[in-house]
Amino acid sequence: MVGARGLNGASADALPLALPERAAHVWLADPALISPERLVARHYHLLSAGEGERYRRFYFERDRHLYLAAHALLRLTLARYAALAPELIRFSQGRHGKPSAELPPPCVDITFNLSHTAGLVGCVIARGGDCGIDIERVRPIEDVQAIARPLFSPEELSRLSQGSASERLAYFFDIWTLKEAYAKATGRGIGDRLGGVSFTLGPQGPACHIDGVDAGGDWSFHRMAPTGEHVLALALRYAASAVTVRTLAL
Repeated sequence: MVGARGLNGASADALPLALPERAAHVWLADPALISPERLVARHYHLLSAGEGERYRRFYFERDRHLYLAAHALLRLTLARYAALAPELIRFSQGRHGKPSAELPPPCVDITFNLSHTAGLVGCVIARGGDCGIDIERVRPIEDVQAIARPLFSPEELSRLSQGSASERLAYFFDIWTLKEAYAKATGRGIGDRLGGVSFTLGPQGPACHIDGVDAGGDWSFHRMAPTGEHVLALALRYAASAVTVRTLAL
């Protein structure tokens, strides 16, 4: 079950801090609603030393702004569940280098993932297993087949060759975000055997086969369009009881 509110919907403060087992909460923020100067003044201090160094490496201000918005969103949302000040949240490296948060009980089993693209940042907070999120702004791509060929299954490539140009583009982003979310949930790279991960889109949601085996018993996948120009996909290593989407003003 998926519940959602648009970026101009009700305040995220209404969302309970409790996270039920096998649920997932998605938090979104529009970085265009806050100026770079105000964002830095309000949230730069939340970054760790390493994050601050990566922030300063970006050449373009728009990239720095997006990076800071995404990492501020993650810390602000995790703080709501852990009842900690956001600047007190610490991260460590898990398997495959995937970060995990050092949270006190009863939040020690909370997992998370972060994504950002032009015009939107988001994170998923989960309890019950690994999670991944990917958000992409839908934009024209000259040769989607060339990009998809190393990563899509034969069935996906066949489907990608059908329909109008706009239908092929929409299908590409649907499958791309699902694969990226799965790769991020596992902590592996986008090119790691993703040709063996094949998705079928249907009215009941995405179905997935991994190396020819139905993954429905171990994974659940969700896709949505949070804005008129963005698509979002979730990969959860459990059967989700509910996925709720809320927004947060930075």
